[in-house]
Amino acid sequence: MTFRTCPGCGANLDPQEICDCRKGKPMYSGNPINDFLAHDDEQEEQEEQLAKLPRCADCGEHIQQESAVNIGGDLYCDSCLDAMRESIDVE
Repeated sequence: MTFRTCPGCGANLDPQEICDCRKGKPMYSGNPINDFLAHDDEQEEQEEQLAKLPRCADCGEHIQQESAVNIGGDLYCDSCLDAMRESIDVE
């Protein structure tokens, strides 16, 4: 397992861990190159995690919620299901 170092405070972090000093706010180390590389690494990690998620059969976006609806072997996200929903008026 590889570890990372927080550019803001120097703490040792797990590969997917976000340092407490950076949660909820951008943290800059004062070194623009390190800041850029840290941001680039975080973005790359997020893209790798996103690529592991299934895609919605309707919109094609990665399904980032905890569940999806399987219709005939195709997965659909909640947003697409809400857009497909129609009211039925019985008169």
